[in-house]
Amino acid sequence: MTILISKIEALFLEGSLEAICFATIIYLTRKGTTILPLKDIKDFAERAVNSSLDKITDFERRMKVLEVLTQTDIIYKNIVGLNAVKGLNSEPNIVLDHSREEIDRNLRTLKMKLGAPLADNDTSLYDGLKINLNSIDPSELTWRDPEANMIIADDSVLVKNLGPRQKQFFLKPRENMKCASLSSISSKCNGFINDFNSIGFSDTIRNIVHNKEWKENESKLLECTDRILNIIRGIWNNPAFATSEMRSTQSEGTYVTDIIVPLLRASLEDLPSGAIFLSTAERQSIASKTRRSSSSNEERPIQKNLIGKKPDVMVMTKYREWKENESKLLECTDRILNIIRGIWNNPAFATSEMRSTQSEGTYVTDIIVPLLRASLEDLPSGAIFLSTAERQSIASKTRRSSSSNEERPIQKNLIGKKPDVMVMTKYRGKVFELTYVESSRVICTKSKKDDDSVKLWRETLDGISFVGNACRPASNQFGIVGIQVAGEELFLNVLIKDASGIPRYFHLDQAEMPFAKNTPWRVEPLVHLLLIFRNTMIVNQNLLMQALEQADARPPRNAQQNDDSVKLWRETLDGISFVGNACRPASNQFGIVGIQVAGEELFLNVLIKDASGIPRYFHLDQAEMPFAKNTPWRVEPLVHLLLIFRNTMIVNQNLLMQALEQADARPPRNAQQSPTVTSPLLT
Repeated sequence: MTILISKIEALFLEGSLEAICFATIIYLTRKGTTILPLKDIKDFAERAVNSSLDKITDFERRMKVLEVLTQTDIIYKNIVGLNAVKGLNSEPNIVLDHSREEIDRNLRTLKMKLGAPLADNDTSLYDGLKINLNSIDPSELTWRDPEANMIIADDSVLVKNLGPRQKQFFLKPRENMKCASLSSISSKCNGFINDFNSIGFSDTIRNIVHNKEWKENESKLLECTDRILNIIRGIWNNPAFATSEMRSTQSEGTYVTDIIVPLLRASLEDLPSGAIFLSTAERQSIASKTRRSSSSNEERPIQKNLIGKKPDVMVMTKYREWKENESKLLECTDRILNIIRGIWNNPAFATSEMRSTQSEGTYVTDIIVPLLRASLEDLPSGAIFLSTAERQSIASKTRRSSSSNEERPIQKNLIGKKPDVMVMTKYRGKVFELTYVESSRVICTKSKKDDDSVKLWRETLDGISFVGNACRPASNQFGIVGIQVAGEELFLNVLIKDASGIPRYFHLDQAEMPFAKNTPWRVEPLVHLLLIFRNTMIVNQNLLMQALEQADARPPRNAQQNDDSVKLWRETLDGISFVGNACRPASNQFGIVGIQVAGEELFLNVLIKDASGIPRYFHLDQAEMPFAKNTPWRVEPLVHLLLIFRNTMIVNQNLLMQALEQADARPPRNAQQSPTVTSPLLT
């Protein structure tokens, strides 16, 4: 299905204008010479239209794409008739789908991980998850299912069918990210709702004129300057505008959303003369419309119909614990409520009819991004910035180019990883993506909602894998946030990794957008969602900085570490199998030792077999190499590791000698008793 949608989208984005029509889509979706049912073709076409419209800037091409879904029934009947007289016998190109074998491989890997938890307290949970995973028919899974991509989501049947205690333990990281709402926040939201209609112009400044004097004192001007400089800091950090070449590729919409509007908002915030708000909906100016309808010729501009009066921007008037104190949360709440006040005053969103005409770009620029900026402003853990340039995610690009098969999503090339909004931070010149946002128009179709949901957890998986290549943040704590805006609903999600590196995807919160003052009950849940988002980002940014500092203090183990680690346990497995062909050393005692040297680190491991012959691989100890006298703290741990190694070898050698002597005195029961155990070949 996704291959067909990708082919249709490619037609919309790159095909000639003459070829963009429903008849071409019918041809592209054929299976051999068989035409699919009209309902299926229309569904594919609708999904492709939704995914491609926001990437098309040419007006004529947009109109051609929008026309595709008109008169579908008549065109379909004509094509079916033509096909009946053998007019469409040429075979389309066949594209091989390897997703099934990739799904099977991922399921095997997930079962292997669940069978060997790295944290002892995960044992019971993993047992339950593995039982539930075995009960799933792999043939029913597609690449759109998280389980097929080795992600365990909190709404998965793997979790739903767990026992109460196991489910509670699985969901513990999610519950730790939630915080109870404060009564002061509720009071402020209620006060905002009650006072909205009474907000007007302030009496503090009256009868002012232009006279070469500032109308505010120096401290207020410095506050405004700080806000503007903060926006500029974000621009300087934004890779979409880093070079003249990158800047030249950005659309007008990106320029307006990422630079112009934030600067305007910064300069107009907290005006002494009353409320003010911005609109980027390219709707006709009310002033222009009124003046056009005027019958007066006085000062009427010449050729008034030749210049469209649709300005790009119009300025109009009318983790269980919070990581900040209450006053900071109230400040953030004020900023969020100010954005909601602007939404309620914005005629572009005043009625459901008006909202339905707004594009996804307008929704993101006028509502989503301002709300995110308000919630993330002045974070205690340092600078953070937003990008709405629909550029390829750095994390996605890195993961695509990786040759590793671990946690590789199925059909990864079929959905473009270009989020609508990314929240990023920078550490020593390197950019990290902490949040991805996928948004629809205010009116959202079910297919768009489903597609964005899949795209979002795939993006968060790319994001956490990218971070994992640079450092190791705390498991079950650090996560990548995914926010989905589907019509009037907002969904806050997060993807973390547990102690064994298995991704868990949680749905933290959801709220509805209060577009107008007649939905006051939506205000407080939205504020709470954004405060939870802020709180989560504070923790995540802090954990990331700590992990990066540790990685700098102790350089990454080795580019080959993961490969060497896998190679090592395979070698120890071969070793203990070879011994098993000759004799039977004591189970749970005798083992083959594996030592990995990765850069300046040493890792002592051992593989044993239990009474049932199941191999168990243990990490016994680790230490760092004291190369110079300025690292004296490394000496004792290294000595301890080597003494443990020595002690282990003494026991192993003794157990082996005893087992060999017993084998000589009493030959093995069967020459075929224990074939050599092998592990799957590395790919």
